[in-house]
Amino acid sequence: MQTELWDDYRILLALSRSGTFAAAGAVLGVRDTTVARRLARLQAAQGAVLVRRQRDGQLVLTDRGRQLVQAAEAMERALGKQQPPPEPVVRVTAVPIIMNRVLLRFAHQVLDQHEGLTLELVPEARDLSLTRREADIALRLGRPVTGGAQVIARRLTELRYGAYVGRELTAEATERLGWITYDDSLAHLPHAAFSREAAKRAAAAAVRVQDADTAMEAAVRGLGIALLPDCVARADARLRRLDDVKAPGRDLWLLVHRNLREEAPVRAVLDWIGALDWD
Repeated sequence: MQTELWDDYRILLALSRSGTFAAAGAVLGVRDTTVARRLARLQAAQGAVLVRRQRDGQLVLTDRGRQLVQAAEAMERALGKQQPPPEPVVRVTAVPIIMNRVLLRFAHQVLDQHEGLTLELVPEARDLSLTRREADIALRLGRPVTGGAQVIARRLTELRYGAYVGRELTAEATERLGWITYDDSLAHLPHAAFSREAAKRAAAAAVRVQDADTAMEAAVRGLGIALLPDCVARADARLRRLDDVKAPGRDLWLLVHRNLREEAPVRAVLDWIGALDWD
């Protein structure tokens, strides 16, 4: 083993200790693509596969990989480059409005209680895969339909929804507002369907959006009426609720990969999310 290849062996050590490209990258302060590229370089130099991906997405060492890790650990000690235990990183995904308006707002609660914990927050409208380890924990609007036995899901609560407009609008201006609707590709979603039907009965706003976060900002700016989760919109002083509109709620589900649920950092984040006030 040559000292100049230390960075590549350090990648292999991080992978052996953390189990995923993303987690290894977080430990080393590089992107997961950098981890994958350096691993490929090391495997090419060795002429052997050092790491294999299991069905659940976790990375495991081959026999040759384990041999190199043992040698790398000896080199690590000899060079005085012993790595500290990796800081725990928990990757959480949710739709942007929940991520940006709820989880970010209260993230300090779990971070203050668990020194060294890193929350990797991924605002994403599409459902990231927990089985492929695109995320450790997910919040979903509606009952999950993928994941199978590898994913544990529980219903947290029913999110109540209401119609909201900019607080500074006069009653006359509010009367002239139409409903902010969604792109046709989102027509199957309950809040999009409700907004579309409301627009048919009254009027449609001159803007269409792709997500509720954008609808919220459009309502703030007086561009229309937005259907929004009460737990989000009531916390924004720029908005006012129209109490004469009755809207259906949506179930909020909490998902975690079965193999991770008892790991202390993941458990801490699950408990924090479960204790949040979703009213």
